[in-house]
Amino acid sequence: MDIKAFLRSIPLSKGLSEDHLKKLAESARDRVYRSGQIIISEKDEIQGFFVLMRGKVKMFKRSIDGKEQILYL
Repeated sequence: MDIKAFLRSIPLSKGLSEDHLKKLAESARDRVYRSGQIIISEKDEIQGFFVLMRGKVKMFKRSIDGKEQILYL
């Protein structure tokens, strides 16, 4: 599925005009990540947002002693 068609299919883009949807799709980047790869860290400066097309993402926070607390899966 191409990015514009995918964006059209999700609730986040409901109500966007075709022009706005086209601009959003043109600014999107299709990326592939390996299992276990960190996509973004809480210390990173955020420049945009992520939309998951396939797969799963685990959001977690690591404590000082190294224990992982899962916030969302």
